[in-house]
Amino acid sequence: MRIETTVESFRAALEVSLKPPARVSIPVLQMALIQDSAITATHMDLTTIIPFESTGYAKGLIPVRKALDVLKGESGPLTITWLENNWVRLVTADCEFNLVGANESNVPQAPKAPAYTVTADGAEFKKLIRRTSFAISHEELLKSRYTSNTALLTAGADGIKLIATDGVRLSIAETKAGDGTTKALVPSAALDWIAKHAGSSIDIGAEAEIVAFHTAGKTLLARVVKGQFPNFEAILAGAKQNPVSVALPSADALAKSLTRVAKCADDRSRAVTFSFNDVLEMNAESCGVGKAHAVSECRTEGLPEGTDNVSILLCSGYLLDFLKIAGDVPVAVTLRDSTSAVSFALENWTYILMPRRI
Repeated sequence: MRIETTVESFRAALEVSLKPPARVSIPVLQMALIQDSAITATHMDLTTIIPFESTGYAKGLIPVRKALDVLKGESGPLTITWLENNWVRLVTADCEFNLVGANESNVPQAPKAPAYTVTADGAEFKKLIRRTSFAISHEELLKSRYTSNTALLTAGADGIKLIATDGVRLSIAETKAGDGTTKALVPSAALDWIAKHAGSSIDIGAEAEIVAFHTAGKTLLARVVKGQFPNFEAILAGAKQNPVSVALPSADALAKSLTRVAKCADDRSRAVTFSFNDVLEMNAESCGVGKAHAVSECRTEGLPEGTDNVSILLCSGYLLDFLKIAGDVPVAVTLRDSTSAVSFALENWTYILMPRRI
């Protein structure tokens, strides 16, 4: 069995394919399946199917990382031949590589893609990922909660939404640039892959076991995470009842000021006190380090009668995650008191953050 292709086409497909763990010791888990001019790579709960240009027919395994290594610096025509005893031969214009493969019967079967029911604009969907993925938990302790390292994807008449939370913050981003209906809990690793490789449009489909993304000829299949996503709608509804509203003229300007003040925040909590009135005052203090104070422009309305400001203690790092992505745009803030969630919003994006105790 052999196929004819080019180093450029084949290596480009390998680069996009799902990579096995660097230190995996089981040979078959280092392999990808070559069949029908496509590379199918499966690892844990994710599968990628990446096409490449070729002639001929073959079905066999190839070690992904080693193939990428030996083809680095090569160019031009490439012949791939599967030999006896699971060896695979790669022949370029002036070099031959013989690599140890594996028996294809030992490779996990790739799941079948469900029907695609949603079409999303690629650039808009990547924006959704950028606005939410940072709020997915990457702490090992929180990962024990099986839905904490996922995002909830919903699509319907009101558009496409992506929602993420780690229990301390909630990020909800939406877009009207798409159509169709679906709902699934998507693993963070799947969103990372889409963010890197999405084309101009993305077809999405989900069923009980699998959520699928098809973009620019490439396919990603992810096993749907089982479990109940936190009741984000109740959190959002509560934040909408916050009586104090604050208008910030620029998220970017606030991020720059907060970055400076946070240099004196406690290393562990990274807490900064925010006091809202005619101006926004930020204060940080750390024992043995020092204090920092800065003032930013804002407009505050709805302060409780008899009070001249409302203060809240927030993790500077969590707030900077939002502000740096928002950029140089106005941000609307609503809050109630020092113990209730504070909401930051701009068009099609809401970020809710729980305070630290003052």
